Amino acid sequence: MKIIELEIKNIRGIKDMILRPNKDNIVVWGTNGSGKSAVVDAIDFALTGRISRLTGQGTKNITLKNHGPHVDCTDLSKAFVRMIIELKDVNEPVELHRYLDKPKDIILSPEVSDRFLPIQKIALRGQNVLTRREILRFITAEGGKRAEEIQSLMNLGEIENIRKSIGRVVGTYDAVLSNSERNLRRARTDVSTRIGSKEFNEEEVLEVVNKNRKTLGGEPLTKLESGNLKSSLTPPALFLRKQDINIASFEQDLRNIISFAVKGNQKAIQEKDRDLRDLVSAIHEDSNLLHAISTQKLVNMGLELLDKSNNCPLCDTEWKPGELRIYLRRKSDLAKNFQSRIEKIDEAANYLLERVDFLISSLEKVIQTTKKLDLKDTLKNLETWKSNLSQMKSLLEDPLKNYHHIEFNEDDVKQIFSPLNIRKITSQLLTSAKAKFPESTPEQNAWDTLTELAVELKKLENNQREYDLAELAEKRASILQYEFEKARDEVLENLYDEIKDRFVELYRELHQDDESSFNATLRPDGAALDFEVDFYGRGSHPPHALHSEGHQDSMGVCLFLALSERLTSDLIDLIILDDVVMSVDTNHRRNLCNMLAKDFPGRQFLITTHERAWAMQLRYNGVVRKEGLYEFYNWSIDTGPNISGIVDLWVRIDQDIERNDVSAAASKLRRGAEQFFAEVCHNLNADVPYRIDNRHDLGELLSAAIGQFTKLLKNAKKAEASWDNNKPEEFQILDSDRKAIFQELGEEQWSVNVNVHFNEWANFEKNDFLPVVEAFKNLFDLFTCNKCNSLLRVVKVGNVYQNVRCNCGKVNWNLIKKKGKNRNQ
Repeated sequence: MKIIELEIKNIRGIKDMILRPNKDNIVVWGTNGSGKSAVVDAIDFALTGRISRLTGQGTKNITLKNHGPHVDCTDLSKAFVRMIIELKDVNEPVELHRYLDKPKDIILSPEVSDRFLPIQKIALRGQNVLTRREILRFITAEGGKRAEEIQSLMNLGEIENIRKSIGRVVGTYDAVLSNSERNLRRARTDVSTRIGSKEFNEEEVLEVVNKNRKTLGGEPLTKLESGNLKSSLTPPALFLRKQDINIASFEQDLRNIISFAVKGNQKAIQEKDRDLRDLVSAIHEDSNLLHAISTQKLVNMGLELLDKSNNCPLCDTEWKPGELRIYLRRKSDLAKNFQSRIEKIDEAANYLLERVDFLISSLEKVIQTTKKLDLKDTLKNLETWKSNLSQMKSLLEDPLKNYHHIEFNEDDVKQIFSPLNIRKITSQLLTSAKAKFPESTPEQNAWDTLTELAVELKKLENNQREYDLAELAEKRASILQYEFEKARDEVLENLYDEIKDRFVELYRELHQDDESSFNATLRPDGAALDFEVDFYGRGSHPPHALHSEGHQDSMGVCLFLALSERLTSDLIDLIILDDVVMSVDTNHRRNLCNMLAKDFPGRQFLITTHERAWAMQLRYNGVVRKEGLYEFYNWSIDTGPNISGIVDLWVRIDQDIERNDVSAAASKLRRGAEQFFAEVCHNLNADVPYRIDNRHDLGELLSAAIGQFTKLLKNAKKAEASWDNNKPEEFQILDSDRKAIFQELGEEQWSVNVNVHFNEWANFEKNDFLPVVEAFKNLFDLFTCNKCNSLLRVVKVGNVYQNVRCNCGKVNWNLIKKKGKNRNQ
């Protein structure tokens, strides 16, 4: 897609404007506030139905409806953009309209609407517009933010959304698995407490089940299943009588909660508590060891990510070759050497944790029975005990973090597992229960035990099933995450490599004088995108670490052009550069002009700038024809900007002459000629006298340009003769034109200085000054290709001049002689 004609009506700062680039490049220049960016906004609106400048961070309370139209426009149906465009494979130009009162609706022929849709998608992603804000998004952003911006530009946002979704799934199943593991451990403890065992053992449970089945006259089972515990058994007669509690079961729960009052059990608890305290304290006393253990996972990941750059993968600090790997290995080995301590900590903590769970499980059942016995003081003591056990449990679940400077001393831990009066309490509870409820028969006890075990086993089976499913889901999610990221990184690395290679090629061309060996890396790193560039062979660093703001700007331009070239090919040939070379110096701007003209011949550029010098460089280096150069000036709220095409230098001079203001015309001619011949001297490598302030007057520039042109033309004639090429007539005509123009200039040039320097007012009338203007017009044409309007330039390889040529190749003088030494300079 290219623009043939653009009409803007009541959009932003523009009241009424028509530009006719006719598929050629456009340069809009003017001071800040002259309305240049409104042209970009208008094209943005026409293609997308929005103005991206009015969206995003910092645009709260700014809306398209209120701030898209000209401030004086109250009827949104009169605010619109009309474009006539060229579409690939469409023979006739296509006209489209979009109005601010219906921004979502685009008016164009139904026959081409399908072809326009992919263009609109590209424009919505901003793949054809570069502003100063976008440069910062690519170059100086954090890795994660840069990845989002570039992936959004490349329409890869869905890939990142999928990655995030998978990450959330993995996190969810990690949490589900952890919760399922806790529930499973608790269910096993509940089964163990039913049979008075500290640890779950399926064979031991089955043995208890078969013992109780035997009491009820049943056959033994070979497999432990909740549904089969009472199979083929007849309940005892007392089962039909209401029984609130089973004394035998209650007595088992009481035995469980006082089991840790036994001296041997107390000793084991105290030893494990002491071991845990000592192990945790020893690690906390060694800050290096604690840090090594806590960061072991990160260190191991860092070892995997090390590459040949010798930079830390976390902070980008540069290390001497091999030293970072040695350092990380030492840290990893330090943590591994104390891994046995961590295992001992886990072993001691799990030992205590299992017993806490065992006590809590039995204590909860005792508390329920105590409520039925209406023993309020005893109930209060039991609930306090349970609270202390729960607090102990929370400490044991993360012992390395929590079991340091613990508020409980060793005696407190002993009391937590076995309060001083626990035997008395349990004795009173049992007496009260037996007084209120009759004891059951052995058959009833067996039936009740099997009934309670069936309930607990059912919970265990359900929890086991949930755990197995959670483990399977977590494993599958982890595999999915690994395979997705592996495939994504492979695809993105290939894609980024393509872009990186083109980016490096463009940047080298732009900075051929100072960074011809420049290189860069674009590398996906999880959710981030690492971007590092070479700094004069001193290693790779983030772009804004060492490079100047001007270099960062040019990197942004080159990276954008590489991205845009790949993404918009064959769809939208319009590239908009909105004031993006503010800090790029003059010499590199010339290289940028050459790059745009040479490397992107099929593209249509819209370039805005507030610098006349940059606009003129674009003009003289063939990026834009004089018809495509527009100056915006004298903007007012009532009329918008005044516009002139290059109100070409000669048109302005002619206007001054018509007003008989020869002095103004002479001033314009001098300033324009100085700028023109500064570019000519640069392009032809002319010898200009050195000035420390780099300010040269017209005489110095003109003399150097004419002398170098004459010398190069002479060498070109000699080179052609040495190859026996039959071009004498072409060069003879050119040499004759040169002599005539130089002679005409020699006769007329003196009058310019008189009128510019105001040292003496000469009474020139317009007829006196017209020959001066005509002489300079002819002189300008001598240095310009009449086909592409670019200035002639000399091409060097090393110190040897190869040829003189223009951008399109119509002018191409060979400077290499066939025989003898080349003395072209």
